[in-house]
Amino acid sequence: MKKLFISLLFLFILSSCSSSSDLKETFYELKIVPTEKITIYFDKNTAHFHLVYLEKHKNKWKQVNGATLYSTGEEKNFVISSNKKPFLYFGTITNPEADKIIVGDTDATLVTYNNNLRLWYYVDFTAKKHLSIYEVVNGKKVLLQP
Repeated sequence: MKKLFISLLFLFILSSCSSSSDLKETFYELKIVPTEKITIYFDKNTAHFHLVYLEKHKNKWKQVNGATLYSTGEEKNFVISSNKKPFLYFGTITNPEADKIIVGDTDATLVTYNNNLRLWYYVDFTAKKHLSIYEVVNGKKVLLQP
C-alpha cells in the first residue's frame, strides 16, 4: 500500500510540472499548402525565436528545416539556414524607419511579436544560392547581406 501511495504521489508531481511545450509560445503559423507550413515560436526557456518549416507525412508534422535567432537587439540581426531545402532567411528589423526587407527580388514576410518586435522571414524553395538581403528605408534599398 505504501508503494502504491508513493507511486501515485510521484505521478501526481510529474503531471503537475509544466511541460516543455508550456515554454514555447507559438505566435505565427502559415499553411503554405495543406502539407507544408511555417511556424514561428518564442522559447521562453532560452529567450530565442525559432522559424520552423514543416511538412506533413502520414498525418504527422515533421520539421524539415529551422532557423534560430539568438539575439534580437543587434543592428543587423538575421540568420540564413541553408543546410537543407528550402533555405530559410529569418531576422528582426531593428531600424524603426525600415519599411520592409527584400530577399533577392522578393519582399520578405513581416510578423510582429508583442506589438513591438518586428520579425521577417523568407522561404527560398529554389535554394540554388544565397540571396542578397536588403532593408528598405524611405524607398531606398540598403544592402544588409551581399
